[in-house]
Amino acid sequence: MDIDPISTEMHIFSDASQTAYGACVYIRTVSANTVKVQLLCSKGKVAPLKTVSIPRLELLGALVGARLYNKVRDSLHCNFDHVIFWTDSTIVLGWLRMPPRLLKTFVQNRTIEIHDLTKDLPWRHVSGKENPADLVSRGVVNLEELSSSNLWWEGPAFLRDSEFDCENVPPFYTHEDQSNDLPEIKGSDVTALVAQDRSSSEDGSIIDFQRFSQFSRLRRSTAYVLRFLHNTRNKLNKRSGVLTVDELREADNLLVRLSQLESFPIEYKSIANNRALKNKHNLSKLNLFIDDNKLLRVGGRLDYSEFDYNKKHPILLSGKHHFTLLLLRHEHKSLLHAAPQALLFHLRESWWPIAGRNLARKVVHDCVVCKRL
Repeated sequence: MDIDPISTEMHIFSDASQTAYGACVYIRTVSANTVKVQLLCSKGKVAPLKTVSIPRLELLGALVGARLYNKVRDSLHCNFDHVIFWTDSTIVLGWLRMPPRLLKTFVQNRTIEIHDLTKDLPWRHVSGKENPADLVSRGVVNLEELSSSNLWWEGPAFLRDSEFDCENVPPFYTHEDQSNDLPEIKGSDVTALVAQDRSSSEDGSIIDFQRFSQFSRLRRSTAYVLRFLHNTRNKLNKRSGVLTVDELREADNLLVRLSQLESFPIEYKSIANNRALKNKHNLSKLNLFIDDNKLLRVGGRLDYSEFDYNKKHPILLSGKHHFTLLLLRHEHKSLLHAAPQALLFHLRESWWPIAGRNLARKVVHDCVVCKRL
């Protein structure tokens, strides 16, 4: 290493094969007249006896590289102008660009650790021929070949080029369609549930409301799915036992939001983007707004009264949606088969169903117990 270099860089390469996987670290120093690249250290591991896919082994190699970087950084106690990680696996690069929650457990756990160790440092693609970690992944290398290998001792040729600039290395981008073709991605239903909320009607297809005939079963099924997702992300703080009130409330919020996105996609998107509904719109008089749980609520009603928040600003529902039908059936039974007017009066303590009067009549009319009684 030069005494007074213009810049000092660290480059970590990783690779894997069915035999072994590992990583190697190079220090690149740029001075006024020369560029020096030297091997600092390397680490290799024998591949498991149990058959593991090459992409998984490549990810394990990347994890070795991240851990090796962490040890070198803590040992050297010096600042590097640039640190870059290199791999020839496009699948690993695709995984590292995705939210870990969308990946299956094995890949998810290791990508999370890699992100924790490397923070915002860049990962870049290198061709297999220029990857010195290929020599680590072979497991066995002839000593004569190793002693005369410029690739091993001095890194790839592009690093030794004085024209090479860390800031101009193009990132490797995975096209959105290609991301869906990556292995180890969770099933589409779970992926859709945990994906960030989008203000479009497409979100309505996540849960098939028509499959359920009881509100309590729909609510509990959703709560258990959300618990499963929570437990996959929080290994040290898992939920178990009987469903809690908070878990059921979380399920309710998700179900209401999805029903609103199916029933009022255009209105939801407009209000989410702070655009008021046109005066001629049949919902414009309700002064709708979106609350902290991303639910559409009625605004400007009893605003300065002493009623609780849910009564002041009831949640908007469509009387034509299956969720609203299941909710009214559930409340009708809870109220010991109340008449339509009593059912609607009770419901409006927290909800604002559009065309709710007709739906309340239908629920009571179709109730087998009420017909017999």
